[in-house]
Amino acid sequence: MRIQRTGLAAALLLTTGLLTACGQSSANTGVASVKGASSPAASASPKPSADSRAFAQCMRDNGVDMPDPGPDGGFGDALKNMDVSQPKLQKALKACRSLAPGGDIDLSDPKVMEALRQFAQCMRANGVDMPDPDPAAGRIAMDGINRSDPKVLKAFDACRGKLTPLTGGRS
Repeated sequence: MRIQRTGLAAALLLTTGLLTACGQSSANTGVASVKGASSPAASASPKPSADSRAFAQCMRDNGVDMPDPGPDGGFGDALKNMDVSQPKLQKALKACRSLAPGGDIDLSDPKVMEALRQFAQCMRANGVDMPDPDPAAGRIAMDGINRSDPKVLKAFDACRGKLTPLTGGRS
């Protein structure tokens, strides 16, 4: 199954935050961790190109054909039609998640919370039981969501536009 992705942050949120074990605690609780209210505000725009280049190199080192980012730190159309269910891609994303641009989400930011809340509502409307984000807990609960289920992937494809505030305008 191929799903179009145009924004790196949206793709990474999908693959490393929502559809893999990214951010899980060492107890493997199925809970993706993000910055809570006590953390400084994080920018929703991509990290500088040096970080994006390190991520791209890590992906290549792990067998995924990933070009270097453009001047804005993004990957433009390079992520279109990536098969997010491909085991090689999942493995590379897991290995490179610490380098992933756009992975630092501040749940104390009202715009971030609203975008994540709308995304969760859309996912529920599309048949995926996803809870609203909880800024007090500093994490997004992901237990019980089968990250390789075609229904989950289809719902994400329908709802990814709700993440535009987190992707610097790219969905």
